[in-house]
Amino acid sequence: MHPTVKASLPEVIDSTIVGEFVACPTKFYWSFCRKLGSLGGSVDLIAGGAFARGLEVLRKSFYGEKKPLPEALEQGMLAAIAAYGDVAVPTYKETKGVDRVVSALAAYVEKWNPATDHIQPVFNADGQPLVEFTFSIPIPVKHPETGNPFLYAGRFDLVGLYNGQLIGVDEKTTSQLGPTWTNKWNLRGQFTGYCWALKTYGHPVVGMVARGVSFLKNSHGFEESLQMRPQWMLDQWYEQLIHNVERMVKAYNDGWFDQDFGETCAAYSGCPFQVLCTSYTPEDWIEGRFGHRDWNPLAKVPEGKSEAPKVEVVNVLSDLGHLL
Repeated sequence: MHPTVKASLPEVIDSTIVGEFVACPTKFYWSFCRKLGSLGGSVDLIAGGAFARGLEVLRKSFYGEKKPLPEALEQGMLAAIAAYGDVAVPTYKETKGVDRVVSALAAYVEKWNPATDHIQPVFNADGQPLVEFTFSIPIPVKHPETGNPFLYAGRFDLVGLYNGQLIGVDEKTTSQLGPTWTNKWNLRGQFTGYCWALKTYGHPVVGMVARGVSFLKNSHGFEESLQMRPQWMLDQWYEQLIHNVERMVKAYNDGWFDQDFGETCAAYSGCPFQVLCTSYTPEDWIEGRFGHRDWNPLAKVPEGKSEAPKVEVVNVLSDLGHLL
């Protein structure tokens, strides 16, 4: 596709941005160069971000401030509600409502009690747990406009000890966990990149643990997947990363973004940009269908909305009081 509007490449990239470019450069162009997203945002991302925020506050309160678990859990719930904000949840996404986020936190603590969890956090020099690890590392490819190196960035939930080994932990919220869930991360570049970043920062991790949390109508499910990442996998991933980013720059310079014309167009519920790719004049179909979406790899909700929450916090906790 030859875009009629030239737009800048992002300067800070992450696994989502790179993965989207590899899957379909045209989708990458609309998403991360033109910064377009479906109106209304993603309830799934909002719920996942709120859950992550609640778990972050819970862990910092319990491990860092040494608060009793019930108090730490309540603080985490309040933080999750505030992070969720005043979001209209469609009926078909009711399992991702704020009440289910709060109940998921309570269920998570029952599954992996912070006091007895087999993964315990690592503490920094100030005695604080390494919760919500954020990184931003320059790579040797220059942005075609600024001349500065691209930054590869990301964030995940915890750096901890597992059987005496240093490891990263990242929670994944989902609608369901199937029998193949634990294996879907075996080659996931996101986790390889996390390990590369940790080692770059001087933390000799052996891998990552993915913890799956499913949001069901009347319950929650959990899975855990240990993902080892030896050095040769990190080297392989890094070489491919550089190659992919160089391809981004070439696409920008050439003014040509490849189209997939395949599985990416129909993945999940379908690519939101299908309406643009099926039109001879895609620019005419943007207004009223897409809004501005500025993806920030370092934010808890990368495309999140920062409106002040209007949810009645006390009422939600009162309804779920049996969980505290």
